[in-house]
This record gives sequence, C-alpha cells and structure tokens, in this order.
Amino acid sequence: MSNQQVPPYNIHLLSCMYSPFVLGNLRDYTRRIILERWLRYSPLFCENMRFVLPNFIDINKVLRKNFSVNQGVSSENKPDPNWVTGFVDAEGCFSVIIEISEPLKWRVRISFEINLHEKDSGILYKIQSFFGVGAIYHRPDRKKSVYRVTNVNYIKNIIIPHFTEYPLISQKAIDFLLWSKVVEIILNKDHLTKEGFLKVLSYYASINKGVSKKVWNYYPDILPADKPIINLPEKLNPQWVSGFVGGDGG
Repeated sequence: MSNQQVPPYNIHLLSCMYSPFVLGNLRDYTRRIILERWLRYSPLFCENMRFVLPNFIDINKVLRKNFSVNQGVSSENKPDPNWVTGFVDAEGCFSVIIEISEPLKWRVRISFEINLHEKDSGILYKIQSFFGVGAIYHRPDRKKSVYRVTNVNYIKNIIIPHFTEYPLISQKAIDFLLWSKVVEIILNKDHLTKEGFLKVLSYYASINKGVSKKVWNYYPDILPADKPIINLPEKLNPQWVSGFVGGDGG
C-alpha cells in the first residue's frame, strides 16, 4: 500500500449519491429516506458534510434553490385537482384589466395567473401541464415567474370548469365568481356596449384591489357589485390544505 493517507470516505461515491440520476432510480422508499430524513431537515447534515468533503458542493445552497414548494408535487404525476385549487387559493389571481383612452373608448381584458419567485418556476410548469393551456413568463429583473391564461375560450372551457368542480374556499372565491360574470359578458360581446361595459366596471370594482385611479377619473360614479357570501366547508380536503400551505405556509 502507498504511504498516502486514505480518506475516510469515497468522495466520488458520495457525490454520485446525490446526483438526480441516482436518486431518480432508487426505489420510492429509499429515495424518501434520503430526501426526507437527510436533506429535508439538513442544516446539521450539510455542516458535517463540509468538514468531511471540503471540496464538495454546498448542498444547503442546492436545497434552497431546488427544494422549495416543488416538493409538494410529484415529478412523475400531475398534481391533484384539490391541491391545485388550494395552491390557487393561496397564490392565484383572477384579474380584470380595463384600458381607457377616452370616455367612449375602452378595452376589457381578463387573465388568470399565478406569480412565484423564479426558484419555484417548476411548479408553474406543473400547473400549466395540469390545465394544458396558458404560458409562462419570466422576469429575471424581478426574479419572478408568471403562469398566465388570457384566452377567453380557454378560460371558459378549462379554467372556470375546474374551479366549479373543485371550488375555491377562501375569500378568493368571491373574486372568481365575479370574474366569471365578466367572462360571460365578454363571451356575449356585451362589453362592447355602454351598458355592458358599465356592468363590467361594477364587477371590476369588487374584485381584488378595486378600481384603479385612472379608471376612477373617467368613471367616478361606479357602484361596486354586491359580493357573494362564502362559507367554509365543514371539512377541509387534505390535498387542498397541502396546496394552500405550499403557497402561503411558513
């Protein structure tokens, strides 16, 4: 044997253990042990690893970057519909956009979107895959990623039916119900008439933050629509809870 000191750990073997390829091919229970017991609660483990393998990649940085709310969604399957609803209850937005150039010239647009930090963009791709419509936009300057659906037919045929079958239960459900009425007005092209547009403004005034200053300057007499009452169900679906905590939990 050489007089060179033999390291107590095989660095190549240990580094291979954490490669996505190896983890992806382990049996489910083995992968869970590694990810959940070693990595998920790993500050002390990572500190020890730095002493054992001084040239090894900082695992804690990898965890912060790649293992955020993405853990709530399987990489192999689409997310559960109730999980999606719970996540949207926490992070989603149903928007009505009003553009006015002069009192008798207006444009009405709608959008369903989810804004996340760029490190969690993977979850947006999962939700995009779940719905099968929409696009994802990245804002590197703000470190944000956005999943957005603006096509009114996609909204009518896919987005609204989902939240009708798997209802939102937070106060965001109020925004969804009023927003859905605006979608119906647009589909009927009633928003092109003065009467229809004023009805849109009424719903718009009760959604999210209400009327913008610019719209208010043109239409200061807008009367917000009555908001429906939302009652919590007696029991919360566990998948909804998981999705909601994935979005707003801390």
